[in-house]
Amino acid sequence: MTEQEAQGITLNEMMKACVVRPLVFAVTEPVLVATCFYVCLIYSLLYAFFFAFPVVFGELYGYKDNLVGLMLIPILIGATFALGFTTWCETRYLKLISERRPTPEDRLLGAKIGAPFAAIGLWILGATAEKHVIWVGPASSGLSFGFGMVLIYYSLNNYIIDCYVQYASSALATKVFLRSAGGAAFPLFTMQMYHKLGLHWASWLLAFICTAMIALPFGFSMWGRELRHKLSKKDYSIDTIDA
Repeated sequence: MTEQEAQGITLNEMMKACVVRPLVFAVTEPVLVATCFYVCLIYSLLYAFFFAFPVVFGELYGYKDNLVGLMLIPILIGATFALGFTTWCETRYLKLISERRPTPEDRLLGAKIGAPFAAIGLWILGATAEKHVIWVGPASSGLSFGFGMVLIYYSLNNYIIDCYVQYASSALATKVFLRSAGGAAFPLFTMQMYHKLGLHWASWLLAFICTAMIALPFGFSMWGRELRHKLSKKDYSIDTIDA
């Protein structure tokens, strides 16, 4: 809840803003739900890496826990590169809004760049999880995934805020709820999935899903405004704010 919303608000209104509205958004805003699903997927895949790497490097390569933990460093390196890349995205955005009125879809540049990288990381993990392949192969999957993950998360977070300017806190609460649910669920079955499907197909199953989701930022970039107008009860975006 913003400071502006909190001024002079009653307890009943506060409960409506903090609890009821996010739940209402979760069932009445398809664009928000689709965006949150992608954020949830990316967040959950990060946790999947935490449980997949012990299977790949611990069981396949025979590494001890301390070495398995070191294999996660490429994710951090990829995420660090992405943080630097966000400054370029912000520069592009500031230049754009100096030329014309911004739309929420202008925020999707980072997701369009990062989405393929996140999927590529999973394809690499599935393809290189072989005993005869040097550890650098599967470990390098974290570079691509970490880079894509941060760009997607940063971009879609800004997209949600610009789509629901007045109720951004409620929209973000919906995102946090769905994201946390996914993050809590994935560790419950990741290791079992890798044992049942095998190292290749478990990673490739996730890669297929991640690849399919690449269409979301590109689709929203082209048709996002029309979808928001048709599927939402009300347009809460920066498009409705008077210049």
